[in-house]
Amino acid sequence: MRTLLLRSGYRGACFTQIQTVTSRTPHIASPRKAATIATRALSVPPHTFSRSLFSSSLHLRNSMSRLDTLPSMMNNAHLQRTLPGNIYISTHSVNFIRKFAAAAVAANPSDTESSSTTDRDPNSVAYWLLTVAALTYGIIVLGGLTRLTESGLSITEWNLIKGMKAPSSEQEWQEEFAKYKETPEYKVLNHHMTMPEFKRIFYYEWAHRLWGRAIGLAFLVPLGYFLARGKLSRPTATKAIGLGSLIGFQGFLGWYMVRSGLDPQHVEGRPIPVPRVSQHRLAAHLMTAFLVYGGCVWMGFDVLRSNLGKDKLEALRKQLDNPALRPLRRYGYALLSLVFITAFSGALVAGLDAGLVYNEWPLMGGRVVPSDMWNLTDAKGEKVERWRNLVENPSAVQFDHRMLAYSTLASSTALFMYGRRLPIPRPAKAALHAVMALAYCQAALGIFTLLYLVPIPLASAHQAGSVAVYTAAVWLVQAMKAVPK
Repeated sequence: MRTLLLRSGYRGACFTQIQTVTSRTPHIASPRKAATIATRALSVPPHTFSRSLFSSSLHLRNSMSRLDTLPSMMNNAHLQRTLPGNIYISTHSVNFIRKFAAAAVAANPSDTESSSTTDRDPNSVAYWLLTVAALTYGIIVLGGLTRLTESGLSITEWNLIKGMKAPSSEQEWQEEFAKYKETPEYKVLNHHMTMPEFKRIFYYEWAHRLWGRAIGLAFLVPLGYFLARGKLSRPTATKAIGLGSLIGFQGFLGWYMVRSGLDPQHVEGRPIPVPRVSQHRLAAHLMTAFLVYGGCVWMGFDVLRSNLGKDKLEALRKQLDNPALRPLRRYGYALLSLVFITAFSGALVAGLDAGLVYNEWPLMGGRVVPSDMWNLTDAKGEKVERWRNLVENPSAVQFDHRMLAYSTLASSTALFMYGRRLPIPRPAKAALHAVMALAYCQAALGIFTLLYLVPIPLASAHQAGSVAVYTAAVWLVQAMKAVPK
């Protein structure tokens, strides 16, 4: 490196800073990275050299991670020029850097290849996202148990830090119980509840909230690390920040939902004045969790696929570019939307306890369409608008859920029959089988849950099954996604 001959005293400044950086930062002192330092040092004017290139370690690491300047080192005509500041690179320096770069590329071909694709995320990012997805799956199931055990209103306050600690003394338990006794749910439904029974429902809600905080930490801490280390491509970073915002919004929706069951006026204003959380807010809370879960799964699979390797990606691109697969791709998106809407209607069923009416199948009161589907009345005894029956009348909500479930089952079967003969990739074929098989299992769980009057184990399995069908649909659509060039 001492053979770099520069005028105006620039050679000494360059070499001193290069030597200082490589000695203080051992992880960049490799031939390839040293060559990149030398190139960038010779490609900027002296008055911006120290300020723009070596102003921060983060800027330096980003500069070292790219080899976009390395090809220019091989170009003699590019290097033999006068730079701003009247600095001339001698022919001897050009020859040295050219040979130095060639040796670095020959010694580290994999480094050059990996550095040339700056928009690729490491597999560790996929593992992080899929871990968050698994945690989200767990909290959806736990949230269902919280609803089934009617535990969601047992904690009447929201405190991000203080709420992490459960009561530990008898006095603290009495204080929490006294707060719960002021709620409409206790006064109307649970006025005979004992302390052991209260502790049981309290721990369900407390565990649900604590799990939510854990998901927030499991997402935000690694996200900060990946951003600080520059391990996320710009598209992935943007999507990850959006998911983080959605997780925060999900926490807000949870408390917004709980408040609807604690407010006496809100309860009294409903057509069916039962002290419970609003089914609309419950559905919004659940479907936001579905969006977080689906986003993590999608992005995780995307990162894993992008790291398959150049040859495998090229083969996959050619296979997915087949025009015959375009209809299947569109139908996959339609099925995913249908699964999402069906899960939304299931949340309304849970919020209204609509699974406790018409516990028979396949008819409802001896009819396909229940006789009281449009008979919902308000507090004054007057019939409400028809559209309100679809989201507030338990009979209508259960009927809607049945019809959507039938549609999902028929659509998954039709999609399987259509796609099984097409030349689709192996992951897409596996997802196609999975979505149909899981749809049938989910339908069977729903029927048995209804016939046995919604026992908690069956109802919880039914909710977990909805996430499984959703997962298979997301997998199918992602596996059929065209590979970008």
